[in-house]
Order: sequence, then structure tokens, then C-alpha cells
Amino acid sequence: MAVKKIAKADGRVSRTKAQADASTKQVSINAAGVEELAAVKGLSKKLAERIVKNRPFTLLDDLSQVKGLRTKLFAKVRSRLKL
Repeated sequence: MAVKKIAKADGRVSRTKAQADASTKQVSINAAGVEELAAVKGLSKKLAERIVKNRPFTLLDDLSQVKGLRTKLFAKVRSRLKL
């Protein structure tokens, strides 16, 4: 699913429905696409690509093997992720 950013008249960019959903619901690390993972606050597109590349995961803790996903960041985003 492609995520489009919508520019407002004052120049600000609003969040799309996919981004809003990703920030409030859990996202599957084994099923979500790069864009959906990157919409999770704290995860960059680069990290999302690495997560997708290293699939499948059997435990959320297996994300510690993803290069660049440090312990502190993982602790912040863990509640927004699921298998």
C-alpha cells in the first residue's frame, strides 16, 4: 500500500490514514510492508527495509539482530509491533 503525503495550504504535511493507523495500532513485523513499518514513530525507512530483508522473525526480540535497531529504540517501538 503506497502512502501519500498531503500538503496543506500553509505548507505543513498532514499524516495519512496509514501513518495514523501505524502510530496507534500494532504493526506485524512479518507481514507489513516497508512503508507501513516506516510509519511507526521511531522507525526510519532504512530500518524498515532491514526488518523486511531479515524476515521471518519468530520472536519480537529477534529484531535485536537488525543492524541499526538499538536497544533503546527497540524499547520505544516494541509496543507498536507484533509478529
